[in-house]
Amino acid sequence: MAMAAGTTGGAEEGTPTLIAGMQIRALAAYCACTMTCAYNGVVYAFPMLSVKLKAQGLSSDNVVIAGLMLQLGYGLVSYPFARFYMNKRLLGKYSPAQMDRIASIISAAMTLVASGIMIGAAAHASENDVPLSMPLFCIGFALWSAGLGVSFYQSMTIANYIFARDKALRRKAVAFNAFALGVGSLLWVVLFYYAMSKISLVNTLVTMTVMYAAAALFRIKYMVRGRFVTMPPEPSDPAPVRAPATAGVVVHDASTVVEMTSISGSVGANGASIAEDEPEKLSTVLPPPRPEEIPKVVATPRPRRIDYWSSPVVWFTSVSGFFAYGIGSVALNSLGNTAALFVPEDEVDATTFSLSITFLVWIIMSRIVTTLIYAHLNWPHVNTMWNLLLFVGMVVYTAYPTLPGAYLMACLVGFGFGGIISTLAVISTSSFPGGIADNSMNLSIAFTITSFGPFLMGLIKNAIFAKATESGLNTENFSNLSTYIFFVSTTFFSTACSMALGYHLKKAFKLEKQTMRAAALHASPPASVSEVDPDPETPMEENLLAVSGQRV
Repeated sequence: MAMAAGTTGGAEEGTPTLIAGMQIRALAAYCACTMTCAYNGVVYAFPMLSVKLKAQGLSSDNVVIAGLMLQLGYGLVSYPFARFYMNKRLLGKYSPAQMDRIASIISAAMTLVASGIMIGAAAHASENDVPLSMPLFCIGFALWSAGLGVSFYQSMTIANYIFARDKALRRKAVAFNAFALGVGSLLWVVLFYYAMSKISLVNTLVTMTVMYAAAALFRIKYMVRGRFVTMPPEPSDPAPVRAPATAGVVVHDASTVVEMTSISGSVGANGASIAEDEPEKLSTVLPPPRPEEIPKVVATPRPRRIDYWSSPVVWFTSVSGFFAYGIGSVALNSLGNTAALFVPEDEVDATTFSLSITFLVWIIMSRIVTTLIYAHLNWPHVNTMWNLLLFVGMVVYTAYPTLPGAYLMACLVGFGFGGIISTLAVISTSSFPGGIADNSMNLSIAFTITSFGPFLMGLIKNAIFAKATESGLNTENFSNLSTYIFFVSTTFFSTACSMALGYHLKKAFKLEKQTMRAAALHASPPASVSEVDPDPETPMEENLLAVSGQRV
């Protein structure tokens, strides 16, 4: 039997259904999300940029602080972004697509203004042969990373929206975006070393700005939500009713007109016969469906503040992420200084590049592993595995601070750090309270807390280092006892929290499976779950509860 594809009002009969167009738009939106994450990999390529900053007069401590400001701004902007996306006035006034374009424009404005500040400061320092202005660069880095952060959280929110109807697909999509972030960071390191190392800091910043502007235009155009169909759409009219199996036709609802081109036998209860291969129109009128035949809409209630405060998953994710993300960021931002401890000055660039490549390659490897795990096995202890690797890497390096130890640290810490970032995004969007409409807030809760980790861990590490120097202790290569105890204790505590997180995630996954089995047993044909696809042309406030309905 051949049936003509459904058409929309005013469309010519026989043309493809809107599903094809929607899938293309969804693919374009997801590609824009992935491209955004890849560009944002520049945040993790900071060690290569730090070499240029030191050459322009910034001290090692100031370079580390600038890198930590970069991480802090990237994470702190998540909460204002979530409040913007959930503002009641805006939700009732603008459609989802309009909200996305506004967010993209705000992100681009912040990043471009910050780039202008940094370019101006670098040009002034170069022309007058003076060191870079630390306050200006800190402000520029914070604003620049905040703009990049808005685009990152927006891309995660839209990726979750595209795959709203299937939690397993959402986990894969978020993990793949994190993988794109790692690939982008590696590409940026290669670009810095082979292309931008030969140009000045001003020209480097200008090149980065031009590349960002091109990416921002693509994002403003395509990274928007629409009527994406990731599963067959549910009809807006009463529930579909299956025709008798002998008829060979699926009759949709009381007003559906079906075109049939190859039907043998009799159709309908009146015994009317239709000639084979003779296209005709058959209008069917069916009685209203019985109540038990109407699919149920599964809606996730909006979480209250107490739901977050009382959730062990939220607590253990945030606390573990605070320490793990902080220690990993300190290790990443210190690679340039680490290289300077072991090699002559003329070899610092090459050694920094080598350490950065090693670190970032293992970050990518961990993100590949994380993506594969969430694609094929929803294992609750993924975060624990990455924290254990981070713990071992820091113990090895702080106990045996040598150049080979630094490379081993780059491998182990990079492997654990990349996985932690990936799992943090996946857990917050799939296991925190609420549904799809709350993903932006869930991301902000996780990343706002963890964003303080790099800044505070860096300040504590510098304070311990300075105190050890004043006391005459052996501070070379982080070998003093205070620093060793600090890194070991913080990574151990992070690992312990991640183990508790795995326990609670395992309980939550068991509950999900029980819910799915119960839904399958009590589902009435022809459909067990009805999804409500939000309309991008209506105010977003009307779509929030609709988007919250999801398959567990």
